[in-house]
Amino acid sequence: MKKPFITMAAAAAIAAGASAAASAQSTVAYSVDPIKVVQYSVDTEYTDPLPFFGSAPLGIATRAVVTIAFFNTSGAPATNVRFAARSGKSPETIVDNGTFSSGSTITHEFAVSALNGDASQIDVEAVTFADGTLWQRG
Repeated sequence: MKKPFITMAAAAAIAAGASAAASAQSTVAYSVDPIKVVQYSVDTEYTDPLPFFGSAPLGIATRAVVTIAFFNTSGAPATNVRFAARSGKSPETIVDNGTFSSGSTITHEFAVSALNGDASQIDVEAVTFADGTLWQRG
């Protein structure tokens, strides 16, 4: 009777090891995005290098600031959020580092390329959580 007990114990150890390995995975899946962009705005500064020629100013974008308000919908604090700011087909990556508590709205400003200062869409691309797990847009 020792043999069936050993087989059952071995099977239990294998099952425990498999579930431990499954829980050690670093990528997590959510049915909804763990970080939601609530609101964003783009403020672009222009300069007129040639104000003396012609009647219309020649506006050249020199600097842009993107303000993003986002909400952590997950049950865990996030430590890194990567956004993609799209202007046509030109994405620019914006990264925010810190501690972003669950259930909190965070608003931060980011300096971006003046060429991408007219971002028409901002999406969350990836989130790293305090426990080291990672979520990425699929």
